[in-house]
Amino acid sequence: MLLFFSACQQKSNGLSSDIVKNSASAQGDSNLKPIMTFEKTEHDFGDIMQGEVVEYSFKFTNTGNADLIISGARTFCGCTVSDYPRNPVKPGQSAYVKVKFDSEGKSGKNYKTITLSTNCTPSEVVLTIKANVIVP
Repeated sequence: MLLFFSACQQKSNGLSSDIVKNSASAQGDSNLKPIMTFEKTEHDFGDIMQGEVVEYSFKFTNTGNADLIISGARTFCGCTVSDYPRNPVKPGQSAYVKVKFDSEGKSGKNYKTITLSTNCTPSEVVLTIKANVIVP
């Protein structure tokens, strides 16, 4: 059994896994960094009727000095869908992350998050939507 455990140990190459998420190392120059600046990161749809589909576009600007890349968007239920720029957002440019909420089968207060994976520091940005679903 001792042989089994010692055979499964992996040797470290001395590099931290944090370097992969570090935008400075990804860009090659620590002075070049994208910065994702949102007008707001939370939107409240207020009262909506059950079955209604609502959407909101979160506007952001790359206020940094390197291309901003969104590599993915995660949601934690099937009711939110996000659309985001698939191409790099240049410094000074603005773009949108569009979020839809389908209230079919929902009721009461709903709070949903969308997590964006980016090449910024920190590498993840969380957007939030809220709605109070009224059952007819």
